Amino acid sequence: MTNSTLLSQIPARRMQGCIGEYERIRRRESTAFKTVRDFCICHRFSRRNFMKIYRRCRQDPSPGSPVPQRCGPKYRTHRVGLQTGERIINLRRQGDNRCEIRDILRENAASVPGPTTICNICRRHGLNRLHRVQKQEWRKIIMNRIG
Repeated sequence: MTNSTLLSQIPARRMQGCIGEYERIRRRESTAFKTVRDFCICHRFSRRNFMKIYRRCRQDPSPGSPVPQRCGPKYRTHRVGLQTGERIINLRRQGDNRCEIRDILRENAASVPGPTTICNICRRHGLNRLHRVQKQEWRKIIMNRIG
């Protein structure tokens, strides 16, 4: 258990102990507090955070329910496959930009990473900037006739 996890659990558990008093305030049976605002000021936590913990406890009364949960994707769940990554790197070495790479990959595969993901892969491999030779090759204009 890391320190940040422990620090987030302490206020949640402290708030969980105050739920009974909050319910007494709602029923207007509390002798110590007249409003929920006074209650939150006295216990030094925000009303918004307390209500969030209160709703979690109402939905799931288990002891671990008020502890903040991690949101967002799990690490490396949305990674691009190795073959796709190698294909992106090869296309970038040819001088294609991220939108062109996406269009080329879209012709062959059903699921294609977005331009930002392609840019991140190129950056990871040091290909986010074209070298002078690649720029000249990319900008080369081929004419069949004059004009």
